[in-house]
Amino acid sequence: RAAGPIAALPGVIARTAPAGARFALGDLTAAQARAAAAAAAAAACGFTCAQRRAHGWHALTQAVAGELTAAEATARNALTAEACPARRCTGHGAAAHLALALVAQERERRAEAEREAQRAAELAASPILAAAVALVRARTLATADETDRALETLVAARRALPEACRGGHLHDWLVATEAQLRAARGDIDQARDLLTAAAGQDPRPLLAVALAELHVRAGDPAAAVAALPAAGGDSGALATRLVARTVEAAARTALGERRRAHQLVEEALDLATPHGHRRVFTQGGADLRALLAEHLDTGTAHRALVSELLNATAPGKDDHSPTPGLTEPLTERELTILRYLQSTLSNGEIAAELFLSVNTVKTHVRNIYQKLGAPRRREAVRRARELRLL
Repeated sequence: RAAGPIAALPGVIARTAPAGARFALGDLTAAQARAAAAAAAAAACGFTCAQRRAHGWHALTQAVAGELTAAEATARNALTAEACPARRCTGHGAAAHLALALVAQERERRAEAEREAQRAAELAASPILAAAVALVRARTLATADETDRALETLVAARRALPEACRGGHLHDWLVATEAQLRAARGDIDQARDLLTAAAGQDPRPLLAVALAELHVRAGDPAAAVAALPAAGGDSGALATRLVARTVEAAARTALGERRRAHQLVEEALDLATPHGHRRVFTQGGADLRALLAEHLDTGTAHRALVSELLNATAPGKDDHSPTPGLTEPLTERELTILRYLQSTLSNGEIAAELFLSVNTVKTHVRNIYQKLGAPRRREAVRRARELRLL
């Protein structure tokens, strides 16, 4: 739909088209700049459907970079732009829907992520968008423990990616995710071969982080730390820096450098909080969860978020049957207070943290002791760890 001169349309298209290529090739900063310029040009000329497309690509590059708050706002702005009257350009909203799917996935809003990914899949016309949709869906499958289907989806998407995109950011993302799933299934050598072939002698940041994560899983934390300097700096995409810090924290823990590990966890929480990142922590595995539990006792500025993450990843979270060794399961509130019992906080301080009365906390603590068969706080924490409640 054009309220402005039709002669300006080719220029708007010329600004928008490179955004997709830049996205696939990994130059996210350039892709954002191209898409933002295209959206501004379209707005100046009144081309609302072109605005939709340009804002969508802009949102997707922001989401992939980890800038979730900005991505959500840009994507919703894209989808409020009026489509052309003939409805011939409905596909221009595909990138915006995919951006919203990725934002929801990183924030652990799974139903919303699946809904937006489905809409993006219905609208996606380009092979670049189709591959990105497949990646988001593969991560959803993996979270649901459907690893084989997730791997099939990733391999098919990687093979269907245009040759010109091989070695770019999207290709690296597909490879890194596939390697992560293969390693989680126990195929360490296969995962290493896949990453090594893609990374070459000078791994790009996304692959460097994936290699470091593989080293941690393979029991070589020193190699993991050595792989990370370039990836963990302050100049790369926020999403990469965030994962780099959690991976290095796991490696430092394995090396016995717990103080440094907790510094890295706090840095990761600092990066994650403004954007609402959750998945990087909830999908980080048992070792990261244990580190987060310890982190409550470090004076963190993110106690509420850490408690939320621990609650979301509590063993048996989706299973309401009693934990083996317990005749009666702990309630959600009791599990939350149990995590505070690891710290040095008094009952009064725990009550203040949770906005509860001291008497309420004392009642919960008595119930915890009774259910765990423990006479005192220290024994309750020890028993909870034996039962993997902590």
